Order: sequence, then C-alpha cells, then structure tokens
Amino acid sequence: MRPYTPPPKKGGGFVAGLGVGILLLVVCLCCGGVWWAQSNHERDKNTESTADTGDYYATATAIQATSDTRLTPTPYSETSPPSNQRFSNRAQGIVTNAQLASKMYDDKQPELVTKTFNVSQYIYASFKLSPDQSGYIAAKWYINGGSGEWSNSISAQGRVGYGYFSASYSGPGQGAVEYYWCPSSDCSDGELAWVRTFEVR
Repeated sequence: MRPYTPPPKKGGGFVAGLGVGILLLVVCLCCGGVWWAQSNHERDKNTESTADTGDYYATATAIQATSDTRLTPTPYSETSPPSNQRFSNRAQGIVTNAQLASKMYDDKQPELVTKTFNVSQYIYASFKLSPDQSGYIAAKWYINGGSGEWSNSISAQGRVGYGYFSASYSGPGQGAVEYYWCPSSDCSDGELAWVRTFEVR
C-alpha cells in the first residue's frame, strides 16, 4: 500500500509568482533610482560648469570694458600739455584764473566749477584777463587723443576781467583744453598759459 501524500494546496504558484514579481520590481526600482541619480548629478555638473564659464567671461568682459574706458586714451595731464609746448610765464601773468565750469554767472565768472560733464553739455573754459593788454586769447580743445581743435580767438583790446570759451561733445571721453596768449589773431605765435583737463560721461 502506498504511503498517504496530501494533495497540493491551491494557489501556491500564484503566491510564489507574486513574490518573484515583487522582488523583480524592487530590483528594477533600485536600478532605476541609481541611474536617475547619476543622470541628474551629471546634468547638474554640466549646468554648473556652463554657468561658471558664462560668469567668468561676463566678468572678464566687464573688467576689460572698464579698463579700456579708463586707459584708452590715457587721460591728459595739466602738467604735460597735449601740444608738447612749454608753459610761458608771460602768458600765465596775462591769462589767469583758468577754470572749467558747467555754468557761468552773467559777469562771465564761473558759477559751477567742475571737471566732469555730461554728453552734449557745454564745457566753459573760463579765465581772467589782466588789464591793459594788446593781443588775443585762444583755446585749443582735445578729446580722446585727437590732434586738437582751435576755438575762435578773443581780442584783448579794451577788455578786462573775466571771459570764457565753450565746447560740447556728442560722445564720452577724456579731454583737455589749452589756454593761449597770442600777439597775433591767428595765434601762430601763441604762448601756452594753462592746461585744464576734463571728462565727458
């Protein structure tokens, strides 16, 4: 007689299959999570690298632009005339009180003395003339390393006290104005009295 063998339980295969399925799902989720984390890390790393590179070039460009503005052209000096002429003691005794201003009083004295001007704003190069002179006063204007431009000369005959020249510029830059005392009207024999520097913003 055969020994008794109990019949197999119903549903055992389903439970085993369910267990295997859950195990596979967990493994897939773990693998997917690792892949997702690595992918995001690489993406963040690339984004950070691009942002750093962008910031570096933006900063470098800004510094370069500032440097160019300050150094090109080299700002003028009131002790080294743009014309390379020597100062004349006689001219400095005749043309005195050389100042730059953005506004003048009615008697031609400077009201707002400054060396900084806005684009298209008038720059007044004021001076005081010693009495009893026979000759001319002239001014030569320089901007951004240019060769200079003469203003119309002013006759000193019968004049005494304050006067001024004026100019304006349509763009920014570094500038200077030279004051001359001239025996002749074309100022071919001009003697340099002063240099005053300015900036147009």
